[in-house]
Amino acid sequence: ECLTNFNSPMTQASGLNDFWGRRWNMTVHRMLKTLYFDPVFEATGIRILAVCAAFGGSGAFHEIALHYIASAAADPVGKQQAARLFGWQTAFFMSSAVLGFAEKKAQKTFPKLAKQMSDLPWPTQTMLATMAIL
Repeated sequence: ECLTNFNSPMTQASGLNDFWGRRWNMTVHRMLKTLYFDPVFEATGIRILAVCAAFGGSGAFHEIALHYIASAAADPVGKQQAARLFGWQTAFFMSSAVLGFAEKKAQKTFPKLAKQMSDLPWPTQTMLATMAIL
């Protein structure tokens, strides 16, 4: 099966969960689901823990990639900058998980508002989702 890797994430995402779950880098999404989410969910039955494991795994991957790239650099300034950034990638992905849970909770708590938000034109939805991601 050939997946569409990016499904218009910057122009059609209606929220964080839509962005990460159905639109952004579906190859990596499937890998993280297989490696982290599914085993943790099967072992515990706790969805929030499984989601955090997947987002934490993504953060760890980005930390390792940045470390590897910085280690390969001959420039000592680049290595120092990479060292100062250590932990920020994981923090970004974990905060995305927390915001995704907040989005789901808000949709359940305020269904009328969620409906009004879903009725907004897609460019407005995408702008709001992008602002939340950044």
